[in-house]
Amino acid sequence: MTSNVPKARELLQNALTYDMPDDVRAIVNEALGMMTRTYSKPKTRTESRRVTRAMAENVLRYYRNNPDQSCRAIGQVFRINQGRVSEIIARGHEGLRHYP
Repeated sequence: MTSNVPKARELLQNALTYDMPDDVRAIVNEALGMMTRTYSKPKTRTESRRVTRAMAENVLRYYRNNPDQSCRAIGQVFRINQGRVSEIIARGHEGLRHYP
């Protein structure tokens, strides 16, 4: 089973609308409080360029012409994160609709 914190929050919030003992309500409220993230530091600046549909098409074309290149090497060519390269390759042509 996969994790789905937003759905779990929704279920717990819905449970609070029912009659329940005060100690159970306190436990549900405590659990809800644990289902939020608190950030201790600001986000770091993005190092790589934003991926556009045209860039994704170029990455895919480059990968198909150079299948032995690693995602890291392709990312360096296009100055984008190797994770983005991996996503583009994994989604293939169908995934291009995800980019502006």
